[in-house]
Amino acid sequence: MRWMSLFLLALTLGGCRRNDTAPRPEPSQSAPPPASARRAAPPPKESAEPAAESVELPPPPPAPIGAAPTLPADFLSRQKACDGGDDHACVVVGEAFYNGKGVALDAPRAAFIFRSACDRGEPAGCVDLGWAYLSGTGVRKSGANAAIFFGKACSDTVSLGCFGLGMLYRDGTGVSRDPVRAAVLFKKACDGGVQPACKM
Repeated sequence: MRWMSLFLLALTLGGCRRNDTAPRPEPSQSAPPPASARRAAPPPKESAEPAAESVELPPPPPAPIGAAPTLPADFLSRQKACDGGDDHACVVVGEAFYNGKGVALDAPRAAFIFRSACDRGEPAGCVDLGWAYLSGTGVRKSGANAAIFFGKACSDTVSLGCFGLGMLYRDGTGVSRDPVRAAVLFKKACDGGVQPACKM
């Protein structure tokens, strides 16, 4: 019940928002500096979250059987946008099925939509799928899988994934308990505008 209330809180924060500042491009790697200009590189910083590309993703949830239920009028434009390739609109439709908002509750369909959007690079889908795994809604409950998808979404431009991952490290759910790493993640989420993280 506690995780469900946190998920609903995340939804009221507007899903997974990106900061206005675009990430800075990497410096050119075309030519190394001359030996006289080289200095010993500082030791690499420990990452606050697991690298998504180094983690094997669990198999996707099964595709829903049968035609999708008719959506209410206020969601038709979202479905049309989703069909046109707007993955964030797909996530909004998935959240309707997840919460039974205007349609019959269909958590497995929601989880399938979240995973599809996440796989196509939409971080809001990864965050929502993390909450689904954490609560066991529409998928088999798994703190480890929740950590994978929160970690996949956590970045300098996405903060709700960092918040969810911080909760897991704070409590030792699906990952080894690590209060220091949790604090780093909460700070990152707070800096990104997730107010509850500022109080952790």
